[in-house]
Formats: sequence, C-alpha cells, structure tokens
Amino acid sequence: MSTEQRLRAVMVSASEPRRRTTRMRVLRVAIALALAAALGGYYVGIPALRVWQATRVPNLLRPEGPPSAAPAGYHEVAFTTSDGLTLRGWYRPSESGAAVVLTHGYALGREHLLPQADILATAGFGVLTYDLRAHGASDGTVCTRGWLETEDVLAAVAFLAAQPDVDPARIGAFGFSIGGQATLRAAARSDAIRAVVADGPVAGVYADEPRAQGVREQIDAPAKRVYYAVLGVMPGAEPPPPLVVELRGLAPRPLLLIAAGGGLEQRQAQRYVDAAGDTASIWEIPEAGHGGGLASRPEEYGRRLTEHFRAGLRP
Repeated sequence: MSTEQRLRAVMVSASEPRRRTTRMRVLRVAIALALAAALGGYYVGIPALRVWQATRVPNLLRPEGPPSAAPAGYHEVAFTTSDGLTLRGWYRPSESGAAVVLTHGYALGREHLLPQADILATAGFGVLTYDLRAHGASDGTVCTRGWLETEDVLAAVAFLAAQPDVDPARIGAFGFSIGGQATLRAAARSDAIRAVVADGPVAGVYADEPRAQGVREQIDAPAKRVYYAVLGVMPGAEPPPPLVVELRGLAPRPLLLIAAGGGLEQRQAQRYVDAAGDTASIWEIPEAGHGGGLASRPEEYGRRLTEHFRAGLRP
C-alpha cells in the first residue's frame, strides 16, 4: 500500500465516528419531532376535533323532512328560549296537576326519552319531551355541552308552568347525559323545578370531572383540560360555574342520580351527590351501559322514576 493510500485509510477511519455521531443526532432529532407531533396530535389536535364534533355534528345529523307525527296522546308544541330560539317537542297533558320535562342527550332527540315519558304519563304526570337546540326540529346550529342548553330546560319548564292542566308548584325534570347535566344546572338555578332525576349526567367543565384514577385517566387528563379550554372559546357561550358549586343550592329538593356501568359514571354521579347534599341519592346499575338502565331493569327503573316524582311533586 502506498503512503497516499495509507493516509486516505487513516482519514476515513478517523471520520467514521463523526459520521456515526451525526447520524445519531439526526435520528434523535427525527424521533423527537415525531414524538412532539404525536403528543401534539393527542393533546391538542384530538381535543380540538372533539370540540368540533361535540358542537357541530348534531346539527349535521338532523333527519331530513318534517318530524314524525306525535304519538297517541301527545301533541306537537313549540316554545322560545331566553336567547330567542324556538324549540319543538311533544306534550301529553297532566291528569294529576304534576308534570315533568324530559331532556335528551347528545345527538339524540325527543323520541329517545319516550319510554320514560310513557311511564310517567301512565302514572298521571304531564310530560314534555323536546328537541334541544341544534337537534331535531328545533332552532340553532351549535351545541354547547349543556352550557346554553340549560336555557332550553328553563324554557321547557316555563312552558309547563303556563299550561292550564299543570300546577306550577309541581314541576319536575328528567335529563339524560348532557341533558342530565343541563337539567341539574337548570334545577340549581330555578326553584320552579321541584324534583330532579338525572341519568348518567356528564361533566360540564373541567372542575366537575372526577379525579383521574389509573394510568389511562392520568394520561388523558391534560387532553381533557385542552378540550374544555377550546370549548371555552365558543362564540356566545361563556363557561358556566362548576356544577359542583351550583348544586349546593339544590337542597331540600330531592335529586335521584342514575349511574350505569360503575367506574367513571359512578364517580361523576358521586361528585354531584356530594355537592347537592342530603336530599340527593344514587341508584347504581353496574350491568348497564350509558343510558341502558331502563332496558336492564325496566320494572325497577319505572318504579323508582315514578316514586321519586310522586314524592317530590305531591300537592
């Protein structure tokens, strides 16, 4: 080997560690960028997408054409919210002077709570089941996770109070999921609601969320914070106070919370019961999924629902 060849070999050998170091640096930067992109997507992108889904999708899923005809015994009604939206629903008059407004959950409609409405109507209660804003045949284009839907519940209560067959001092409210949260908030703000049942009510703001348990919930906690922060910049919808604060004014009116499946839903209900005080209670249905209590235990569900409103809305 010539001297020139030996020098070239030495130079190549000396430069190889530097090349490996450079490649490792590039690889580490690429991994860091990929990880940052993944974390940014999980903790920012996905929560932002969930806000769009929560606020806009129900309006996009409205059925085409006129709403279904009112079931036997019910008739079509309409009433106006404090912010000028017309809500539409079905009303069945009261036989006893007492009446209950029923508020559905996300991306559902007035027909979803007809089974509960029929149970109460059979027991003599007047019942109003209606489409929330941006759902079904009601006005509006944006959902607000129960924030402005509280005004929908209060408008429905005002409608009942104006009916000739209803005693305004004997009005109750039932709500499911987001409708349950809006119903709880409406009851906390208005003494016109004398008894409340909420089936699977969800959190309205981050402060209402149960404390994270387990690795998965701990990982998801920052994403939930971002979700509520993005939700808070919706035009026309200011974040309300935590429901766990507002519920302190509910007693002595009776509250029944229905929690299906255990886990997070049970812990959420427990937070609301703790806030509402001694006149609040939980009925747990561990074998049911979210909203599946009536299907799992139809007789007991109907009995508990009827007994709660009979006791809370007695003359």
